[in-house]
Order: sequence, then structure tokens, then C-alpha cells
Amino acid sequence: MTQKSKIILTLPISLIISLLIIGLSFAYWNDTLTIQGTITTDHFDADLSLPQPWQDYAGDNEIEKDVGYIGSVEIYDDPNDEPGDTSMDLITATICNAYPGYEAWFRVGLHVCAGSMPGIVKEIIIKAPPELDVWVDPDWTGTQVHACHEYFFNVHVEVLEVEGQIEPQQGATYTFTVTIVMTQYNAN
Repeated sequence: MTQKSKIILTLPISLIISLLIIGLSFAYWNDTLTIQGTITTDHFDADLSLPQPWQDYAGDNEIEKDVGYIGSVEIYDDPNDEPGDTSMDLITATICNAYPGYEAWFRVGLHVCAGSMPGIVKEIIIKAPPELDVWVDPDWTGTQVHACHEYFFNVHVEVLEVEGQIEPQQGATYTFTVTIVMTQYNAN
């Protein structure tokens, strides 16, 4: 047998022996490693408040004639609001003895104190009859609000009269709603 033939014959045998040694070594060194840990997550929730008093825009010369007033403002929490879900709170306001051109506003506080997660004001939905022009100032839509902070905004209302198009009813009581839709900052 030639030298070359001996090398060719011993190569597969050497390879088999090497693989056997590696396999046995792995079998002896193989073990299951289990890692256990605890992750604590937080939740997001926001609440609204109503600082008093309400304000109206009666001019100095109209103080005696200003009979309109904000009768009530109430906040309703969404009864289906679960921690981590989109938070939706509803503000209902009633304007009494209003007249064309009457303006009023009330302040609303937004508290992000339940949990440590910041949130985003996703949407502000205003539902009002056509006789009322309602707007929010400042408009916090799209703004990230941080945990353990309080933000304030004003809800303004004006009674409109556009001849032939919008005519407020005498003796009517108008009610409108403002819904604040919030979500945690990293939600879609």
C-alpha cells in the first residue's frame, strides 16, 4: 500500500473518531438552563376635573342685561374604561337663558396621575346643536401629556344667530358634549 492510500483510508476513520469524541463531550456538557424573571408593567389612565367658577363674556355695559349662564357642567367617566385601554371621558354642559351673541367658557383640568405612563390626547370630539359654536383652547390633540402632571384647557361656547340659517330658540336650554379621547403614548 502506498502512502497516499494509507492517508485516504485513515482520513474517514479519523473523522469518525473526532465526531464521536465531540458528540460524547457535548452529551456530557449539555444541560438545560432555565431563566426566570418578573416583569411589572404599569397602566395608563387619565381623569378630568372642573375647577370653578364658570366665566362668561358679558361686556361691562351688558352686566345688567346678561341673564345667560352656565347651568351645569358634569364629567362622566367611561364605564367600560379598562386600564391600558383608550380612555374616554365625556363632559356635558348646559347653557341657560342664552341669547344670540352670548359667550361663556369653563376650565377643565386633565390629570394623568393614575400610573406612570405618559399619554397622548388622541381626539377631542365636540357635539353641539348648530346654534352653538363650541371650541377648545388650547387644542391638546396630538400632544403627549406626562404622568403626574396636570394640564388645563378652556371650553368656549357662543350662541350663534345667522339670519335665515341659524336662529336660536327663545327659552331653550342648550346642551353640548365634549369627549376627550386619550391613549397611552406607545399605542397605535
